[in-house]
Amino acid sequence: RLKKIALRSEMISIDEQEYNEVDSKYSQQFNKDFEEEQKFLSRKPKVHISNVKGEDESSMPEAKYSIDIPQSTLKKIHRELIRKKHPDLNQTEEDHDDFKRIQKAYEQKDVGLLIEFAIKNNVDVELEEGHLDEIEKQLAEKEQELNEKKNTVKWLWCSSDKNDGLRKQVRGTMGIKEEEYQEWKSEQ
Repeated sequence: RLKKIALRSEMISIDEQEYNEVDSKYSQQFNKDFEEEQKFLSRKPKVHISNVKGEDESSMPEAKYSIDIPQSTLKKIHRELIRKKHPDLNQTEEDHDDFKRIQKAYEQKDVGLLIEFAIKNNVDVELEEGHLDEIEKQLAEKEQELNEKKNTVKWLWCSSDKNDGLRKQVRGTMGIKEEEYQEWKSEQ
């Protein structure tokens, strides 16, 4: 069960990394594709477009994934991982990156990620069934948050064929009335 949790955590980590890379590209593409619409909206004060003008939602929430596992257990896992990945003992870039991720996971009490590293590095982990249930719940929440982030207008647009009908729907979502927009555009 622990190995499955570690693999699921690794899959979510990979998905998060991929999301961050793609989301940055999608933000640039969306802003480029809807530059005229944003100019149209900028002429009207008091209009706020959520996550269109580069508001960064690409990183996962900080320190949200705490599970009530005894601090002594977390410290033991952390110490063992640090012994294996500390920059003073390892010269590879991968070990340095792992060390940073382990530190961040420990500070945020991201037990799923700590377990992922523990399994990869042959560190013994002893947890109660209740804790394993909580970790699985945590991972499910992370997956759901990631899927919700992918379910935005920006992602829909950038992963579509970008047809005119969809463009009009996106404008509607942005609060743009098509007739006003077309009139403004003809005046430009």
